[in-house]
Amino acid sequence: MKKTILIVILFVISVSAAYSQPKKMNDELKKIRKEKFIESVSVDEATADKYFDLFDDNFSAIMKLSKQKKDNLEYVEKNNDASDVTAKLDEILEIDSKILEKKKELYSQLKTFLTAKQLAQTVVFQVKFTRELKAEIEKKKNER
Repeated sequence: MKKTILIVILFVISVSAAYSQPKKMNDELKKIRKEKFIESVSVDEATADKYFDLFDDNFSAIMKLSKQKKDNLEYVEKNNDASDVTAKLDEILEIDSKILEKKKELYSQLKTFLTAKQLAQTVVFQVKFTRELKAEIEKKKNER
């Protein structure tokens, strides 16, 4: 379970980098991601589409929650002696719980149409794809 959460976090980072790119690049990245997923996990296109629909929806929700958490952390950092700092800390913990629930929900949904072997391959795919994407982003940065 911890590995799955780590993988999801890594993929969130990689996809967030992709979402900051122009739309054409983003579409191309999605196409490549899907092709590599189909190849790595040995699923058909419909299953890959279902996977990415679930994953991307979940990712979007987690990103919104992460933004709220970041905002609360910044507030606490700047106003650590404010009277409402305890409430903000409680909100941060609640947001962490919601993020974990979203990850559990995704995992449960994936188990309905992926085998245990495919789930394991998905975890490996996410790690490798994220690693490759980060390396490519870093390479492009260094070229500039």
